Amino acid sequence: MIRLAMAVMLLATAVNAYSVPPAIAKSGGDLVKVTLDVDVYAQPGGVGKPIGVLRENSQVELINQRKDHWCNVQGAAVPAPGNFGWVWCGIGEDGQDFSLKPVTANAPANTGGDMTEPTAPTGSGGAGGGAAGE
Repeated sequence: MIRLAMAVMLLATAVNAYSVPPAIAKSGGDLVKVTLDVDVYAQPGGVGKPIGVLRENSQVELINQRKDHWCNVQGAAVPAPGNFGWVWCGIGEDGQDFSLKPVTANAPANTGGDMTEPTAPTGSGGAGGGAAGE
């Protein structure tokens, strides 16, 4: 009976060890500058209500840039739990360039303090507004 209990316990431990999803890497990205005010979302694609706004010239760490032009960013300027969120980082339907630019070593840092409440999407691709359908 004791052997059976130990086997079950070992099996449960092994299952738990492999069923826990790996943590998302939240460091080691490149420092980038936000070129225009852009809405921040909890997930990529512009789904749901924005959770905040990154202001022009804010600097954040770029964690991941997807092929669909959604960038996962982190930093003090990101108004989200853990200072972690998603922004549109492509060309908007109105032609505005929301790409994130690498920060050079000589540039002064602006890592936050410019945050405001979320704004309603304009529907024109600006600040992540109309870009979700692209």
